[in-house]
Amino acid sequence: MATYESKKYAFNGANITSIAATGIADGSVDNTEFQFINTLSSNAQTQISGSLPKAGGTMTGNIVFADNDKVQMGNGTDMKVYSNGTNGVISVLNGFYVTNNDASENIIYALPDGSVQLFHNNVGRFMTEAGGCRVDGGLAVGTTSVGSTTGEIRAINEITAYYSSDERLKENIRIVSGSLNLIKQLQTKRFDWKEDYEYTIGPHREGVKNEIGFIAQDVEKVIPELVTESSLERRDYDPDKIGTKHPDYFRKKPSDFTKKFKFLNYEKLIPFLVDAMQEQQEQIEELQKQVKELQEK
Repeated sequence: MATYESKKYAFNGANITSIAATGIADGSVDNTEFQFINTLSSNAQTQISGSLPKAGGTMTGNIVFADNDKVQMGNGTDMKVYSNGTNGVISVLNGFYVTNNDASENIIYALPDGSVQLFHNNVGRFMTEAGGCRVDGGLAVGTTSVGSTTGEIRAINEITAYYSSDERLKENIRIVSGSLNLIKQLQTKRFDWKEDYEYTIGPHREGVKNEIGFIAQDVEKVIPELVTESSLERRDYDPDKIGTKHPDYFRKKPSDFTKKFKFLNYEKLIPFLVDAMQEQQEQIEELQKQVKELQEK
């Protein structure tokens, strides 16, 4: 029996009553392809030519996926895009970037179990962290005028540190006493902020000389309520390398490049100072009373 390369010949469908798929000899059209072509309602070549090639080409019209049908990118489960029936979902294994057209500038970077960063002109300006959010640069509240100094906050209204001090919102209220003795134990110190330290101190402090204040570890021994802990980043930390295969960043999280340091809440010192002044005033008044009594004798 002679065999033919099926795609080399054209047949008038009106002259063909029935050809079984199993009757197609080996060639460039296999049984499955023939069964598909046999079901086409219009010219087969037109429909085949209109399909999108695997590489290159342009698709016109819409591609519709049912809910929870995913478009997968990369090997394994690197990235999937789909609709869950309510919202659009981007599912990633290691994280993803939103960049400009040629990927030369970052716009958004998101990392599972880690941070989300927003960039302006390829410079990170906002980042979520385990303890909250961080703004790198100035912050404008209610105004479009952002300060050029890192850490500067510009607001068109008052900045309220604690929204309310209403008694109705509080319980277990107690009188503070003995603050004078605590204040006497605090030691005011002069110091210089380190320069080029392993962890970033901040441009407004780094290298500043002859500052006046307290040492957090000293205060913690006397009034521990004034001391908190927060993280500082390593000086050589590059958030753009998180999620990459760089040997120093592979399988690491932003928290691997931070260290806890002690910070002093100077504002909380005010109630202790008030109580200490009141105690001291009582002592002064008592001494004045004793002096008066001695003078009257």
